[in-house]
Amino acid sequence: HSHHALMYLTALKVWKTSPIIGTGYKSFMQECAELSKKDNLTTCSTHVHNYHLQILQTTGILGFIFISLFI
Repeated sequence: HSHHALMYLTALKVWKTSPIIGTGYKSFMQECAELSKKDNLTTCSTHVHNYHLQILQTTGILGFIFISLFI
């Protein structure tokens, strides 16, 4: 696994903790730290390094749909 692939999988795991409304802005590092205590296959950073996963993780599926429709 590459570093970015592990980061993307971690972002999806974090998103699954709150899929409808997301975990909020600038929360990836905190949520990832909590997840890494339970799962060794995580890579944490300040952000996801992928626009789509970042929007999905921070705003959830509702925000992702709204932003996608707006764009």
